[in-house]
Amino acid sequence: MVNSHCLIIKFIMRLRFVCVTFIFVLLITSCGSVYGNDVTLPDAVDPNSITIEVGDTVTFGTYNGVPITWKVLKMENSRALIISEHVLAQVNFNNKNADITWEDSEIRNWLNNDFLASSFNELQRLAIFETEIVQSNNPDYGVSGGNNTKDKIFLLSTDEARDLFITNEERKATMDGLAMKWWLRSPGVEGKFIAIVLYDGAVYSFGANANGDTVYNCGVRPALWADIMSLQTASAQAAKVEAESNATGTDATGNPTGTDAAGTDTSGNDQTTGAQ
Repeated sequence: MVNSHCLIIKFIMRLRFVCVTFIFVLLITSCGSVYGNDVTLPDAVDPNSITIEVGDTVTFGTYNGVPITWKVLKMENSRALIISEHVLAQVNFNNKNADITWEDSEIRNWLNNDFLASSFNELQRLAIFETEIVQSNNPDYGVSGGNNTKDKIFLLSTDEARDLFITNEERKATMDGLAMKWWLRSPGVEGKFIAIVLYDGAVYSFGANANGDTVYNCGVRPALWADIMSLQTASAQAAKVEAESNATGTDATGNPTGTDAAGTDTSGNDQTTGAQ
């Protein structure tokens, strides 16, 4: 009787093994029918495949669905100071025509709330260091910079913009291919003015009106301190996605390469219907 029970148990175990194997093969076959027989599952991203040095660009987070590229300005131990390579948006430093400092500005609130929440996933937000932001007075006019703050996302100060870029050429920035002025966080010539970087890359400590009227409409280049390993991982993942997109002829959103979300190529042809 015991031997019979043992045989039955062995039979059941073998039957379970066969069933599990069959299901596994079925799943692999199904994946092949969906993705194509020649497509293999991607390997794990190796962050060590990307090395980071001052002056390099890295990919980290997205803005309006588009990956953000950043310029590495400084490295300390396991973290790096980065600034967006391009101007991401035209926003007012503040929406009131009144004296203002970085501490109470609407641009600070936007960067550390809306922008932080929408541009980075949970793991990326954890990789961004909260940093004490020192508010120095205007170096040329002596206007008070206000109180120091603690932020994850910030703008460069006048001194940082001068020290972390070697030339005006390096400091230049564009948005959608157009040259842009961009905000710093330091005060300008008086309380209503904030220092900026001009079209030609020069630091302009006199500044622009913080309420961003039509004459002084400036853009924003966020800056942050992030964990280097996280930057390496994000950049390696972005490089992998780009390589896979090039191989399949689609961009990161799944549209054919060279088309926008509506399926229209750069010549204006509708690629979804073949219309000219």
